[in-house]
Amino acid sequence: MSADKERDTHVYMAKLAEQAERYEEMVECMKKIARLDCELTVEERNLLSVGYKNVIGARRASWRIMSSIEQKEESKGNENNVKLIKGYRQKVEEELSGICNDILSIIDKHLIPSSTSGEATVFYYKMKGDYYRYLAEFKNDQERKEAADQSLKELDTLSEESYKDSTLIMQLLRDNLTLWTSDLPEDGGEDNLKSEESKPAEGENYTNHVLLKTRSHLATRLAFSSLPDIPNSPLPVEFSSKPLRLAGWSQTIRRRGSVELPVVKAAAADAEGHVEPAKSFGERFPALVTGFFFFMWYFLNVVFNILNKKVYNYFPYPYFVSVIHLLVGVAYCLVSWAVGLPKRAPIDRDLLLLLTPVAFCHALGHVMSNVSFAAVAVSFTHTIKALEPFFNAAASQFVLGHQIPLSLWLSLAPVVIGVSMASLTELSFNWTGFISAMISNIAFTYRSIYSKKAMTGMDSTNVYAYISIIALLFCIPPAVLIEGPQLMQYGFRGAIAKVGLFKFVSDLFWIGLFYHLYNQVATNTLERVAPLTHAVGNVLKRVFVIGFSIVVFGNRISTQTGIGTAIAIAGVAIYSLIKANMEEQKRKAALAPAS
Repeated sequence: MSADKERDTHVYMAKLAEQAERYEEMVECMKKIARLDCELTVEERNLLSVGYKNVIGARRASWRIMSSIEQKEESKGNENNVKLIKGYRQKVEEELSGICNDILSIIDKHLIPSSTSGEATVFYYKMKGDYYRYLAEFKNDQERKEAADQSLKELDTLSEESYKDSTLIMQLLRDNLTLWTSDLPEDGGEDNLKSEESKPAEGENYTNHVLLKTRSHLATRLAFSSLPDIPNSPLPVEFSSKPLRLAGWSQTIRRRGSVELPVVKAAAADAEGHVEPAKSFGERFPALVTGFFFFMWYFLNVVFNILNKKVYNYFPYPYFVSVIHLLVGVAYCLVSWAVGLPKRAPIDRDLLLLLTPVAFCHALGHVMSNVSFAAVAVSFTHTIKALEPFFNAAASQFVLGHQIPLSLWLSLAPVVIGVSMASLTELSFNWTGFISAMISNIAFTYRSIYSKKAMTGMDSTNVYAYISIIALLFCIPPAVLIEGPQLMQYGFRGAIAKVGLFKFVSDLFWIGLFYHLYNQVATNTLERVAPLTHAVGNVLKRVFVIGFSIVVFGNRISTQTGIGTAIAIAGVAIYSLIKANMEEQKRKAALAPAS
């Protein structure tokens, strides 16, 4: 068997083991690939990480449970039971040590030496920090100190270029620092640290102190205290792609001016009189900020749909307009990258191959939506697009093989019935608008499927930018072939004659900008809220767009169309709520053993 075929076999078996939740075997498959001493792809890195996280997550959960029971038995004075629990806990600790040392050895001997990209190198050093932290959770004070030293000193081994290319992953390294508390003297000098190192602060229990030196020669004393008591039912820890923000962050270590590592301050003022820094507006009023994001999402969406339809009233060329939407968005992304807001994330061949199917489905869905918008009323297109959950459920059941609960299928019945009622009596109905909206639903469904396969560590802003660029390349050929001759013959001249050159160009620019901004704000909004709020927000957005389009354009709708639209939207709301609750339960179940 050739090396490439053997590697593909191991990857397939690892995926199969993951689906079967046999994570030890998943880890063994990925270890065989790692020992080939070749650079892992993004997908292979993620498989390796997921396998080890699940293997060690079960043991960490067991250790926490046994520690909690041990504390209860000690409080009751049951020495015999305590002795039994300690012996059992030590067995789990040996397993934890074995797993951590196993992955640390693989990273040092195979993965880092074979890594050629800065992003991959930082990914592996971040993994090392994680597993040294897991070791520190159950070791004694001296061993914890040594594990913490190892997790932090890896930062100094990276090159400057690795930092520049890997700032996204570097943000995750902050998570490892939040386990410890720090106390930095006001002048930040090394001499003060050395003089105070031997004595604890007044009112402070004696702890082990470590001097952390960085390339900027700023020293920080990290105080390691015993792990806190673990409650009977620990709350799950939630992770997201948003940057980590803690109210207690007060100091910043600058490394060569390229990366900032915030140092975590004590959560409350200590005996020496430290005062918490003032919270930002967003931290003091999170609900108000989230509400503003929702408002901007709806506002930009409504404005885009209205302006877009007005353009189609005098320039009915949806393929060309779709290109303009993406072109303006791509220009916006390039300018944002140029000024570093955000910093452009590097992309390699593997990631490009993962994003291309997503971008193709995005392009197809976007173009077909615009064809429908140009052919029928905006409200009718959005009513048809309310069927998207039905296509998602069908794809999950019959394409991905996921079992869809009966309650979800039943909730989709009013959606189908409502859309059917609205279509039968829609005054602007035509088959072009109906069929293109249905194709758009199918395209966006497959976009969701491919998006799950293309999960990366890249932030959503950069991912959407790359998808927009690739989608633009897909949209240009059909626009040129289908509408090019008509545009050159009379399309541009007719539009300019109706509204003038300046208004024509400015309208195209504004709809392109609003299209990109509403999609970007939608992504940023949904990152801030729970799945349930996400679901309700999506339904309300469609209600807003349908309502405003009817008012602005004065579209006449029959009573049956209005009732059908209302039934369809209600069905989407029910489906979204059920689906969001299911996703929330899965998320909590997945986080419980890993926390």
